[in-house]
Amino acid sequence: MMARAEAAVTPLAVIGVDIGKEVFHLVGFGADGKIAFRRRIRRLALRDDLDGHDGALPASHFFEFTGTKSPKTKWKFTKVGEDWFCFAGLWPPMPQGGEAFTLLTTEPGADVAPIDDRQMVILKRSNWSAWLEQTGNEAALLCALPASSLRVEQVR
Repeated sequence: MMARAEAAVTPLAVIGVDIGKEVFHLVGFGADGKIAFRRRIRRLALRDDLDGHDGALPASHFFEFTGTKSPKTKWKFTKVGEDWFCFAGLWPPMPQGGEAFTLLTTEPGADVAPIDDRQMVILKRSNWSAWLEQTGNEAALLCALPASSLRVEQVR
């Protein structure tokens, strides 16, 4: 049996997540700004394996896009009064080995609704522990933030 060659590991500076209705895309950028990896993951492939392994993905901002022609209008969302926040996610082990994750979405809140028909769940800081420790009634935490919780900025 031949040993597999070790792949060069590129330290990542940024990981971008583009959430779609059927798939989501992960893009990792190195410190030089070049794409270090790109992955497309079908949501249905993960459905049966997402069995309550709660996780949180920290972020400083996220983007949404509007329009039908390229370049689309790009909107940047940040949390008012906080440098970073956490998205609610599930981080289960996979039957074939390894782990996967998905970010959870919900109906859009007042800040996102003018731009998209859904949004990723942003956990209130006071709910991080309840989400991660699965203290019960996690479903109640999976809602949009109140109006004016997010700063919205058109960047393109």
